[in-house]
Amino acid sequence: MKPFSHTVRISPSSSFTLMKAVNVLLLLTLVLVVTAITVPPAGLYITLREDSILSVGNKMGLEIADTANQMKFPDVSGSASDGITYTLSNFKVLMELEDFSYSASPPIFTTTWNKYNFVMQFNYHVCKHLIVESEGVNEEEGEILTVCENGFIDIYTIGGHTSSLSIAANVDISGDTIKLTGDSAKLTFSQG
Repeated sequence: MKPFSHTVRISPSSSFTLMKAVNVLLLLTLVLVVTAITVPPAGLYITLREDSILSVGNKMGLEIADTANQMKFPDVSGSASDGITYTLSNFKVLMELEDFSYSASPPIFTTTWNKYNFVMQFNYHVCKHLIVESEGVNEEEGEILTVCENGFIDIYTIGGHTSSLSIAANVDISGDTIKLTGDSAKLTFSQG
């Protein structure tokens, strides 16, 4: 049996053009590259594009901030043995999480928002109850004088100074379900 052979004659009148030759070379290169790739063991593999991860992270930052900004906080009241009473009330929070980044060092996956800005405002009302002694009257029978102060306290980040929020989680995919366990949370402020 005669081995298969085929000769292509390239000439100006031939229908075989230079573009076809380049296409054939590209196809042969692709076949050689594909056959040289090592195929991993059987299983389900998921590849996520970095721009997709960053997009999801930025959207997640918006959702976290929106949730925090809509939270209602209860008033906090208390007293001390020296006659001081206090009430902290009307908590308001405005938070922004921007500039998402991530890193992975399995099994730890760390998400970071490199621009973390917030304002927290609340009202304070503090009173000191004093017993004023009068001449000839002992302390237990004295007049009670109450001195109070109230106002607002603002806690906030300042423009031009950066702060970031990082959350690290342990991701376990060894079981039937993915298990996510918080590892650490870190709030970092630049020196101002």
